Amino acid sequence: MASTGKDYRRFLTRQVKAAGEYIAEHADELVDNAMLKTSLSIFIDFEPTEFPVIRITQEHAMENVVEVIMEDRKSDE
Repeated sequence: MASTGKDYRRFLTRQVKAAGEYIAEHADELVDNAMLKTSLSIFIDFEPTEFPVIRITQEHAMENVVEVIMEDRKSDE
């Protein structure tokens, strides 16, 4: 495998396509079940001499805390 030039571009393109297939096939597993999701980020790092790694960051609001905030806002009206 060449780490530069046209051969590497072709190799990297195949990896990106395979990563996309992986994400599509495993979407139900990659997205957690938390309610009130506010953010989902998926990062894939491709290093020429390493296996690609995927990093998934998910954030969600906390339903009980949202209820407290909404109650407080109502009482301020």
